[in-house]
Amino acid sequence: MIRRAALVSLLLACTVALPTLAASPLAGIQHDLPPYLHGDGDGPLAMAVSPTGQMWAVWSYRYGGEFSVAVTRSLQRTWDTPTFIGALNGKDELDPKLAFLFDGTPVLTWWVPSQDTTPSGVYLSYLVSDGWTVPLLASSPGMNAERPAFLQNETATTLAFIEFDPNPSVPGIVRAIPVTPPSKTGGTNGPDPIPTIIIDGDGNIVGGELPEVGTNPGGVQSN
Repeated sequence: MIRRAALVSLLLACTVALPTLAASPLAGIQHDLPPYLHGDGDGPLAMAVSPTGQMWAVWSYRYGGEFSVAVTRSLQRTWDTPTFIGALNGKDELDPKLAFLFDGTPVLTWWVPSQDTTPSGVYLSYLVSDGWTVPLLASSPGMNAERPAFLQNETATTLAFIEFDPNPSVPGIVRAIPVTPPSKTGGTNGPDPIPTIIIDGDGNIVGGELPEVGTNPGGVQSN
């Protein structure tokens, strides 16, 4: 536990040390209302500002006994209806973060806790013309990973997270992976957009489709 806490502190220190942080909103932008559907029991908001100056927000939205990723963008002084990733898939999507790559492509990251014999993992999804791509496992297969964060400067975007062996006696590491825009074909399986989930003001799913399952190599570079 002490080793894990030290790794979290190191990751936070790396985040603060960089000149630009993807999850930091621009000072002076104000909204009359919090993002639509963000409420008690949900995860904290993480925000990022697009190259055009539009504020976006992401959080873990609690629904149906699990947490899913919710992402929304500002509409002047209010927000649009969120899009949900991982809704009703039997998993918790936690600590989502959002960044914009140098070409303006939005990219999401989050982590999923371990289930049965499946280790925890860090995932990525890109917003392409048809929607968010099917989540890509960015962490190493067979390793536990958690607490992702985007680190950015003027020329590069890096995904950092804690990765550790399921054997508790093996020390963990802070891993950093360069992130680039997705390929035009979306990888070996095509773009694979995630269908939009439509939820009404009471939090009920009223339309859309559940996300498909698959892989999409996109533009992550493994070191």
